[in-house]
Amino acid sequence: MAARRPKDVSAWLGGNRGTVQSGSSNETQIDTGGGEKDAVTAINAWGLAAVGGVSIAGVGAIKSGAAARAARAVSGRNTSYFVHGSPTTKIKTLDPKYETMPNTVVSDPKFNDRWPGGVDVSKANVYGQPITKVVGQKGSANILQPRNVVQENIKDAYGYSQSGSLYIAKAPRQKVGFDADDAITSTAKVVKEIKTSGKTADQVVQETEKVLRKLGFRYPKKH
Repeated sequence: MAARRPKDVSAWLGGNRGTVQSGSSNETQIDTGGGEKDAVTAINAWGLAAVGGVSIAGVGAIKSGAAARAARAVSGRNTSYFVHGSPTTKIKTLDPKYETMPNTVVSDPKFNDRWPGGVDVSKANVYGQPITKVVGQKGSANILQPRNVVQENIKDAYGYSQSGSLYIAKAPRQKVGFDADDAITSTAKVVKEIKTSGKTADQVVQETEKVLRKLGFRYPKKH
């Protein structure tokens, strides 16, 4: 596994730059763990069950937190969500392959220090901080980690952004875990981009939490 960057280095690996695609903003995208088509299918199924055969879900319902939660409960049970910071904006997909490309490394340690024995594609990762259940943890895909954990992870990702963007992304749950390297071992789809330029860490935390609520995520109930 590639070495994690020192805590006092705020930039991310080029591998975290992902695939940059031009086009419209994805601010209104509601992720369900399977894409918008699956969201419509899942919501319609939920609506049919709820009203005894008459679907009450439409495309507009995809944009509500309740609809997103219902769809994610059906199609996103095995998905984990995490936050990722990068000085690169407009990323649509985070891809481990960028860690193996010298011209995409934008932080310390430098490329040769990350791969002292040569590039090993099997050990390339995306880096991020989990905000929902991870591998080995059972529970709803709609429930976040405890609030103090989520806020700390958002601030950590904010530090990497260097006035770029913080991303909420998703990957298969079995590929996301809490470990010393915060490594995600698969490509990850960006759900939401939050620009960090000119904002404090606390402001980004508040904005990110607001986005998470709109996406249908909830903090666990206090015991």
